[in-house]
Amino acid sequence: MTTRRVISSEPLSLGKKLILLPVAALLCTILYLTSLYSYVLFHSVVEIFSIVIACGVFMLSWNARVRNGGDPLTFLGIAYLFVAFIDLLHTLAYRGMNIFPVDSNTPTQLWIAARSLQSLTLLCFGIIVLREKRLSYGFVFATYGVVTVMLLVCIFPAGIFPLCFIEGVGLTPFKIIAEYVISGVLIVAALLVWRARKQLSDGVRRRLVLAIAFTVASELAFTRYISSYGISNLIGHIFKIFAFYFVYRALIAEQIKNRVRHIRELTEARNALSASEQELKEANAAKDRFLAILAHDLRNPFSGLKTLADLMADHYDGLDDESRRRYCGMISEGASQGMEFLDQLLTWAKSQSGKIRWEPKRFKLKSVLEDEIALLSGLADNKSIDLTAQIDEETEVFADPQMISTVVRNFLSNSIKFTPPGGRVVLAAGPRNGFVEVAVSDTGIGIAKKDLAKLFRIDVHYSTKGTEEEAGSGLGLLLCKEFVEKHDARISVESEPGRGSTFKFTLPRPQ
Repeated sequence: MTTRRVISSEPLSLGKKLILLPVAALLCTILYLTSLYSYVLFHSVVEIFSIVIACGVFMLSWNARVRNGGDPLTFLGIAYLFVAFIDLLHTLAYRGMNIFPVDSNTPTQLWIAARSLQSLTLLCFGIIVLREKRLSYGFVFATYGVVTVMLLVCIFPAGIFPLCFIEGVGLTPFKIIAEYVISGVLIVAALLVWRARKQLSDGVRRRLVLAIAFTVASELAFTRYISSYGISNLIGHIFKIFAFYFVYRALIAEQIKNRVRHIRELTEARNALSASEQELKEANAAKDRFLAILAHDLRNPFSGLKTLADLMADHYDGLDDESRRRYCGMISEGASQGMEFLDQLLTWAKSQSGKIRWEPKRFKLKSVLEDEIALLSGLADNKSIDLTAQIDEETEVFADPQMISTVVRNFLSNSIKFTPPGGRVVLAAGPRNGFVEVAVSDTGIGIAKKDLAKLFRIDVHYSTKGTEEEAGSGLGLLLCKEFVEKHDARISVESEPGRGSTFKFTLPRPQ
């Protein structure tokens, strides 16, 4: 079992730290002047400040508690609630408030009771965090309730709590020793908190240790005063303000900041998830439409094959040799188109599933492009198309040769398909703006401006027949787009109906 980090925090910048110094000095000055005007007012302001922060720690930790118990911060919050209650009684019992008919000893006893409870609480907190203990909230409430009642009974009705202050004499030995014992317990608690690196963030540890350090300084100051309105008493209460200020910074301010940040992060994550979900739905819908188109395109060649096969089967004996050869040629051409389409579909499926690995390397572009020229020269010759290459011998790129071959092969095949007999197709490659640009230009039928936006889109079916009724699915262009984008590049198209088209893409040069 592991204990979660109670809270994390961000360290203050140097500028903010420097601003705090004059603010603290101003605060001390105001408090001192307040004590000169009315010490009871000064004392009430200090105690109410600490009571409000202690109650704030409880309210925040209780409302953010882990439901099944065991949260160290909630334990600390419950304990501080009872400390705040005793401090409230201490404030009301202070000489000059005239609320309780008591002398100066009673508020001093309540002070020792509150600080004893607070020091033991911080010690237990350090142990719980380090040992990753889990305490039920009911048990914590019951324990602190019983201890608080016992302390108050000892102070008020029973009157058996040791004397802490004698008017005109000052502090009793018990009170002084108790302050030192409380300080020792707090020092041990600070060491335990500082060791809790895995459970508490650095900022929280530092601030809690500072809070404990100021509490120790406050306790030591309270070992020196003779009068309840003396200078040592005043210094001790000022140190208490600083102690609870760092409690506020560690356990309230930073927790609120973190929860606000977590809420913002969760909101952003939820919005991103919703956007991704919407994109996924749109992508799935687009793929569904595309697969429906593919099924239709795949059915066409096989439907033609079946028609021709049925025709030959039903009339084979009545057909002359020339008709049989013509039908067989048509069947062979249809089967070739179907095989080409299936090959493209298989390649696209592998690309979508990530089975085609991108393996870039340095190579001379001319050798790869000339292989594609040679492979398609027969197809160009059949249409009397002039297929030429304009490639620098030494042009080098850093790319995946197989993917580039596929892209160029598709572009050349399309150009030949959509160029009338006697036309021209040019494959060119050369440096441009720090990259190598590859372009396939033709003198074909071109593409209308309204149809250019349909290219390379999975959700739009754009497929036309070639100049000699060559079939196409548009799947090859999708493959080209994906392979080019693997190289952090983009495809551009320039076309004009009746004047041909130019497909371009860039490749990175070797570093």
